Amino acid sequence: MECITVKGDSAIKVYHSLIYLEKKYCNKFFFRCNKSTIVNLTHINYLETKTRKIVLKNNFELKVSESFLKYLRDISKDNI
Repeated sequence: MECITVKGDSAIKVYHSLIYLEKKYCNKFFFRCNKSTIVNLTHINYLETKTRKIVLKNNFELKVSESFLKYLRDISKDNI
């Protein structure tokens, strides 16, 4: 499976499944926000709960599944 990782203005292809990447990297800094995306939590600018989307610091928007929205709300409360 091909995954794309974005760093700055460049994109890198990674040939691992998201399940593999999630097991290896998801911790307090990385989070799987939907079926097809893992996001670095330090790059999140804000969370729009009504539209269920994350806006990154570079203004890129990502959809958040309902199952992951509660987790994001909980960790954002812990970090206030």
